[in-house]
Amino acid sequence: MLKALELIGFKSFADRTRFDFPSGITVVVGPNGSGKSNIVDAIKWVLGEQSVKSLRGKEMADVIFKGLGSGRKMMNAAEATIIFDNSEQRLGVDAPEVHVTRRVYRSGEAEYLINREPCRLKDVRNLFRGTGVGTDAYSLIEQGKVDQLLQASPRDRRAIFEEAAGISRFKAKKIEAQRRLERVDQNLLRLRDIVDEVENRLRNVRNQASKARRYREYSDRLQQLRTQVAMTDWRRLTRQLTGVDEELQGLRSQVEQANQEAQEAEATIATVDQEVVLVDTEVRDREEIASRNRERIATQQSVQTHRRADCIDLEAEIARCREQLSAMMTRAGDVEQRVRQTRQELAEAATDREHAAQRLADDEARFDGHIQQLEFMRGENDQRRSHHVELMRQAATFGTELGNLESQIESLQKSCKQGEQQLAELGSAAHKTTEECAQSREQQENLGDQLSELDQELVIAERELWESRHALNGRKEDLSMRHGRLSGIRERTSLLEDLEKRREGIGDGVTQVLTLAEREGEGPWAGIRGLLVDLLRVKLEDAPLIDTALGDRSQSVVVSGQEILLELASGTFKVNGRVGLVPTTDFFEEVSAQEPADHTPKSTETTAHEMMLKSHPEVVGRADTFVDVDPEYVPLVERLLGTTWFVQTLDSARELHRVTQGAMRFVTPAAELVDHDGSILLGPRRTSAGLVSRKSELRALRQEFVVLQQRMEEAQQEIGRLQESIRSQERQVKDLSDRQQLTMAELAERRAVTRALEERAEQLSDQREAVDAELGVSRAQHHQASQRRQDLRQRLDQLEADMELVADSIQSGDDAIKGVEQERQGALKVATAARVELAKIEQRQDALSARMSQFEEDRAERTHSLDQARSQWSVALRRQRESERAILLATTQLAEWFLTKESLENSIAQELTKRQALHSRRDSLSRDLQRHQKESRRLEERCHQVDLLAGKLRHERDTVVDRLKEDYGIELESVTDETSEEEQQREEVEREIEDLRRKLNQIGAVNMEALGELDDLESRFNTLSGQYDDINQAKESLERIIQKINADSRRLFMETLEAIRENFHALYRKAFGGGKADLVLDDDVDVLEAGVEIVATPPGKPSFNNSLLSGGEKALTAVALLLAIFQFRPSPFCVLDEVDAPFDEANIGRFVDVLHGFLGWTKFVIVTHSKKTMTAATTLYGVTMQESGVSKRVSVRFEDVSEDGTISEEALERSATEEEPAGDDERGAA
Repeated sequence: MLKALELIGFKSFADRTRFDFPSGITVVVGPNGSGKSNIVDAIKWVLGEQSVKSLRGKEMADVIFKGLGSGRKMMNAAEATIIFDNSEQRLGVDAPEVHVTRRVYRSGEAEYLINREPCRLKDVRNLFRGTGVGTDAYSLIEQGKVDQLLQASPRDRRAIFEEAAGISRFKAKKIEAQRRLERVDQNLLRLRDIVDEVENRLRNVRNQASKARRYREYSDRLQQLRTQVAMTDWRRLTRQLTGVDEELQGLRSQVEQANQEAQEAEATIATVDQEVVLVDTEVRDREEIASRNRERIATQQSVQTHRRADCIDLEAEIARCREQLSAMMTRAGDVEQRVRQTRQELAEAATDREHAAQRLADDEARFDGHIQQLEFMRGENDQRRSHHVELMRQAATFGTELGNLESQIESLQKSCKQGEQQLAELGSAAHKTTEECAQSREQQENLGDQLSELDQELVIAERELWESRHALNGRKEDLSMRHGRLSGIRERTSLLEDLEKRREGIGDGVTQVLTLAEREGEGPWAGIRGLLVDLLRVKLEDAPLIDTALGDRSQSVVVSGQEILLELASGTFKVNGRVGLVPTTDFFEEVSAQEPADHTPKSTETTAHEMMLKSHPEVVGRADTFVDVDPEYVPLVERLLGTTWFVQTLDSARELHRVTQGAMRFVTPAAELVDHDGSILLGPRRTSAGLVSRKSELRALRQEFVVLQQRMEEAQQEIGRLQESIRSQERQVKDLSDRQQLTMAELAERRAVTRALEERAEQLSDQREAVDAELGVSRAQHHQASQRRQDLRQRLDQLEADMELVADSIQSGDDAIKGVEQERQGALKVATAARVELAKIEQRQDALSARMSQFEEDRAERTHSLDQARSQWSVALRRQRESERAILLATTQLAEWFLTKESLENSIAQELTKRQALHSRRDSLSRDLQRHQKESRRLEERCHQVDLLAGKLRHERDTVVDRLKEDYGIELESVTDETSEEEQQREEVEREIEDLRRKLNQIGAVNMEALGELDDLESRFNTLSGQYDDINQAKESLERIIQKINADSRRLFMETLEAIRENFHALYRKAFGGGKADLVLDDDVDVLEAGVEIVATPPGKPSFNNSLLSGGEKALTAVALLLAIFQFRPSPFCVLDEVDAPFDEANIGRFVDVLHGFLGWTKFVIVTHSKKTMTAATTLYGVTMQESGVSKRVSVRFEDVSEDGTISEEALERSATEEEPAGDDERGAA
């Protein structure tokens, strides 16, 4: 049952206000605009109304007291509480009373509470579901909703019958079940995808495992056959090797005998040779002297020629250096002049900026002065207006007082005698009561201050708790986003690492070379340094440009030395595809040493092009400067990318290619390439990233992964700190709330005591004032009354004169304000112009500073170039003087060496004649020696052939052993195979081996890990299949639940509709004194979706559409329907907001009679203007606005209310006398 409603700060109810609802009919009356309907809005709001329009506002904060027109400050929160009697435990809460509270703050936060415990809106709605209580249920009938019940569509009207049938809770369960069913469908879909994926993977792994088993069987059989063949070959080669070794021993004996005969012939020749050697030595010594003399002559002549050529070149170099120095000095002077000019412009700009800033400060100060003056004048004018209003109020008061003066004098004369006797007694009692009341009020004020402090602390604590929870949610969302990003990085990194591992995008030949280099690791393969792309470190944003610049060279192999190049070129190692080789710096230095002497790495023209490109505005930079490598590979990168430049656009690339005459390559940000030969590469980039981009992205992802992990650890720590803080804040809020409730109880008790004392003091004070007034009137008699009347008239005349003067002053103030406002507008325009001027000067100053920095850099660069040119000129002069001195020295030495040459030539001719005779003798001896040596060579050749055969047999035998050991890890010497293979079986074995190899090749790539992976996948597939079946069963269970809910809902709805039809027919006849009424469902529509039509025919009228009923008939029909629903399923209460407005006196009587029939189980709260309805009230409340904008509950009697609902002044005064002290205390506490 509804017990009470408490409001504080809700709409016009600024003070804490309580409406108790005892059994029976509670009627709320009051004039229009007094805030009666705000009571209905409060009940709807607490029950969960979310429509701001339904609450007659624009936003939810509109329900908070604004303080407009009342002189009070607006409040920061609104709160409403409905108290229910739950002694019968109808609301499902284990408490004798249920307090449902809704609170909203001006900052936008809102909360619901059940018995002062925070809860959700869903919990509030579930609490009342099926009881007929709700924002859209039949327990709340607002002004204008009665007619709407008849005019609503049948589908919309159905909702009220569903609530009465109690199926609204089934509907909520059905919606929840449907949501769960949707989630189950989504889970089934996702799980079905996973099962399909695992099933496909299982199918593939089964195929791979089958291939692996066949591969293992073929491999084992091949190993067995190859072992048998190798054992047979090893035995055969061992036998052949034994026979060859015996033949080799015989040949070596014959060779020794032939060599001995040849040695004897050589001894004779040796004697002759000694004599020849002596002669040859003499000839050689002299020829060496002559040769050295000739070399010196040739060298000196060559030096002399080179020196003369150097002198000519140096003279040209010196002339060129002079011209270059002159041009550089001229350009340096120009730059210095521009620097000085720019400095002067900067100084002038700084001076202009100071002047403009000073002007702006002056203008803003003038503008601020106008604003202050304007505010001051407006304040004075507002004071004059307030004074004018006060004068008008005083004049009205004096007029009223003047009219009531004579009646007041007569009343005081009658009570004079009684006052003289009671005055002394009342004085003593009033003094004592005043002291007690002061003490009680002081205690009450202390408690009020404590409660205000607790309220503020509680609001602050709740705000901090909300902020901490909000921050915690933000941290958790941020952590979740970082988890998602980390998973994305892991997946992307795993993909890129897999591509790197499989060397995706690299040619087969390159892969083959790298694999062999990793396996061998010595010999010529040791010179392979790896892929070029593996040696480069490039920023991610620059990687696509480097990919474009390198092209296919990005997958070239970097080598050092010529060994690997010779190895591949010789054809010893065959590759499956093309392989690009990039030699390192060492190899190029070796090659460059063999080039002509006039070869230089860079020409002067290339250097000039580079200087021009570095200063060009469209050039971003040279490609090699965007790459980071180890120091040993810097020359390599310079050679590959030193002639490639990054520019802004394709047009600038084409123009620069023309200027450099094809000496440079150019790449644009769109990956467009202009090559040396003028060819242009256009079109969009490849969808797959290049090798450099892939490497850069992988490096960047790994760095981001580390940073994300660190930030996630920090976020986890922050979440832990926030959770601990929230627990502490929750304890603080609970403690403050408990202290607040205790203080509120103490304050209520103290207020009761203070109110009793104040009532007693007020009674005594009233009595004393009455007696004292009567005595004063009797003493003053008619003279005092006349004097007072005359005084009041004089004061009224004076007030009227003062009012005229104040009105003139207000008009003058308004005129002065308009003038100052015009001056302020002018000052604002001047300040704005000054601010614009200052911004232009600052912009010019920034541009001059940038130009000055550029000139400074240009001057430093030109100074450096001038120093280099001077150094080159000095070196050229020194080298010219050295060349001239060397030419003079060479001419003197040549003359001496030509004389020595003639003497040596004569001596050599004599020695040659002697040597000729010795050679003739030696020739004869040599012929004999050649005959012996020829025989020895024949025998040695035969011996060598036999030795080669033995080596070949050993090599074949070792090859058989090594191949078997390398392929299968079998030591052939340790194999004991007693089987002797027949020659005719060897061909069959070879055929079987070839067949096995062919089968293995046909199988192709084999995943041997699939055998182990198969068991894991089968287990996972069985688990997922079981989960899929479980979820499918859960889906079927939910579908059965929904079917049951539908069946129960149909049954309950039809039972309810039939019962309400009978009640409606009976109540309609009772309300109208006859007639007929019925409820009809839509045809051909499911019961759960069918609308409800109302058929009503008043007595004595034909059947027609409901829209043709009069206003009173419509209202009474709707009320009869609602009460028919009440009769079937009573609600704890029913609120009727001016539903009797369309009724005439007769219909109101019937309406009240019908209500009395439901008072046994339902309380009625009626907001009305009708005095006829008031006669049925067991409790009568009045709502008025004595204070502008603030609604107040007052106690009224039936005779205090007029026909239009206006409450009499006497009732207001009586209510103020009874309730004002308590109201003031409550307002202070709020």
